[in-house]
Amino acid sequence: MEIVKNLLKIGDSIELKKDEENIYDEYAVEVLFKVKLWYVPKYYSKEFCKMIDSNAPYDAKISRLDIEPPSPDEWSQIRIKINKVQ
Repeated sequence: MEIVKNLLKIGDSIELKKDEENIYDEYAVEVLFKVKLWYVPKYYSKEFCKMIDSNAPYDAKISRLDIEPPSPDEWSQIRIKINKVQ
């Protein structure tokens, strides 16, 4: 997480890309910022794929960075906000 903490800040634009070779999720979507950071959680990936396949222009930015949760038992949270581009 140290790399992510030094790399990202709220408001940074990110790229979303389908990973069509992923054997675990047929709708897998990578989140990229200079490098691949993570995957969109599987329970959201189908909707993200629909958006990508529609070729509608969008802007995706980091809206929340909770990289250091208070307990080691909690997951870090990084949220993105997606807006349609007119």
